[in-house]
Amino acid sequence: MLSVVAFAALCYISQAASKIEASWSFCTGSDATECAYGKFANISGETFTPNPPPVGQNFSIIGSGYSMEAIQDPSYEMHIQDGAFVNQVIKEDGCLPYEYKFPLNDGVLYYNGITCPIAVGPVSIDLTAFIASKAPDGTATTTLKLYDQPKQKGNCVLCTVTTLKITG
Repeated sequence: MLSVVAFAALCYISQAASKIEASWSFCTGSDATECAYGKFANISGETFTPNPPPVGQNFSIIGSGYSMEAIQDPSYEMHIQDGAFVNQVIKEDGCLPYEYKFPLNDGVLYYNGITCPIAVGPVSIDLTAFIASKAPDGTATTTLKLYDQPKQKGNCVLCTVTTLKITG
């Protein structure tokens, strides 16, 4: 019996997260059509600090760009997907922080809020993430769309896709 318990523990440990590969891209398909790049804002990049992101510690994801319009009261839609169990669409006020907890305490994604109002000029969207060391292998993908009006109305001004590949 003890050998079965030891084998199960070894299998659990071998499946635990030990590495995160982070990447980002522009939105594609209908998201790209809705959020035309360069029409209302542009995206110059997304940085991960530290890079590579650590397992079991908070890390930053900062999207940088340029807003071509002043935005008084932005909102956002964030679609989080991770395997078969996570398919969450979050619609919130762009100025306020928000916390999403992954099931089974495998991680947390914090939208840190934007300083409002947004002036014409440089803009950054800051997220903080935490992936627990017990998280299983997989790929978490987040599509973030920023709108220039409350309740995801008006124009979609920015859209990015962030991908975190988690391996043991």
